[in-house]
Amino acid sequence: MLYKPRLAEKVLEALRAELDVPVPADGPVPAGNSAARRSVGFHLTCCHHPANLDSGTRIVNTCAGCDRRYRESEEDISTISLWETLADSKSFPFPDYRGAEMAVHDACPTRTETRVHDAIRKLLARMNIKAVEPARSRERAV
Repeated sequence: MLYKPRLAEKVLEALRAELDVPVPADGPVPAGNSAARRSVGFHLTCCHHPANLDSGTRIVNTCAGCDRRYRESEEDISTISLWETLADSKSFPFPDYRGAEMAVHDACPTRTETRVHDAIRKLLARMNIKAVEPARSRERAV
């Protein structure tokens, strides 16, 4: 279940535009369908359950646990965080927070993933937010 379905739809639309993927005529493609590799659709299965995804599927994740699971446990399925995808976006409409400061708590499952740490800080910079680093962040997160 999605917490805020309309926001999830907006992010999906932005991903499709960023990745230059056509929107399927009948809406999001089910993840188990081989057409999913040619499209971008929702995969709402929690990382604590079998993924049932086709070989070659790439997951754009928003969850540190899912990032670790697909990175470490799933053969022939790759993952990238939404944060990495958005950080390099040429078209995403980032809001301007006018220099607000924000502490960053890096999630334990991505403690060793510099790519995720860097992407989150790049996103903050693109939104004009100053990252305040706690003593135990990045690889030292607990």
